[in-house]
Amino acid sequence: MIPALLGITDGRADLRPRCLAAAEAGLPALLVREAAVPDELFDLPLRLVLHARMEGALAAASALGFGLHLPSGADVAATRARFGGLLGVSCHSRVDARAARAAGADYVLLSPIYAPSSKPGDVRPPLGPAALSGLDAALALGGVTPARVPACLAAGAAGVAVLGGIFGAADVGAAVAAYLASLPKDQTSAS
Repeated sequence: MIPALLGITDGRADLRPRCLAAAEAGLPALLVREAAVPDELFDLPLRLVLHARMEGALAAASALGFGLHLPSGADVAATRARFGGLLGVSCHSRVDARAARAAGADYVLLSPIYAPSSKPGDVRPPLGPAALSGLDAALALGGVTPARVPACLAAGAAGVAVLGGIFGAADVGAAVAAYLASLPKDQTSAS
């Protein structure tokens, strides 16, 4: 099942305590976007999704029962043929999102919906929440604050993905709680 809230790691040195605080606050799933997955993350009490740019991510995700997330432009169909678990793809347009789903992705991260706070140099124009309309299994990413979650869901997002809003926060647990509070009660336990 696609999580209503997906946290995305951001390469901070204090990764384990931040991830543990997010898990303890109820984060249902975590996209580990790191050069290598530190062993210390494998025992976290939440579902992990590995980013496919990592060496051996496909084999590791399969062996450990984790999900796999592909970068924009990846060969989704070829990966789906080799991987039966939860498969996501980063997309930057509605066309790419539809193509990824048609090729076998379980969900897509559509970005940037708003100007992302974690990428101040990002020059791509925000797509806006309307870009989520009519897309199946899309998670909104990019500048999504707790206050913006309802607009994303109303536009058709299946959920939201958050990088800086969670892992850039001084209090990771409070940030997760704020995002969870912005979701409808029937979506907070989705994972």
